[in-house]
Amino acid sequence: MKKFTKTFMAVAAVTAVSAAMSVSAMAMSAKYEDGTVTLTDVNSTGTSQTLLVLSKDDTVTSENVDIVKQIDQKDDSTSFASVPVGTLADGTYYVRIGGTDGSLQRATFVVGDVQPGGETKKIIVGDANLDNSINAADALFVARKAGSADTNIAQAGTEIEVVAE
Repeated sequence: MKKFTKTFMAVAAVTAVSAAMSVSAMAMSAKYEDGTVTLTDVNSTGTSQTLLVLSKDDTVTSENVDIVKQIDQKDDSTSFASVPVGTLADGTYYVRIGGTDGSLQRATFVVGDVQPGGETKKIIVGDANLDNSINAADALFVARKAGSADTNIAQAGTEIEVVAE
């Protein structure tokens, strides 16, 4: 029974540390403006911290070192508040802060007009089928998505009459 208790306590300790790291990772946030990344809710990570700003959410290796946009170090037991990074291209960027206590904090920020998945797109209001123009095909697309309209459109043929009120 004693072995089980020690194992259970070890698992509980690891779980608590993991949960604490998750909370600190979720708490930090980053915002980019005028060449500077401003960080909020950064927890102390010991006497020394290393910050990375990455253009890809990946482990840095000698083959992809170009994803590092900024690297900075603090050895005075203070946390980062803002970091000058210069002009960044439109895209999603990832901030990582690791410290001497073994914790890792994460945040993400976006520069420019970036859609989920990292692609920059312009959206035209009324362009329902996303073909970069507003025309009858958009009306047909909306009508078909309306549910029971599929049957009515099929019965009506290929011409659509738009009546303005």
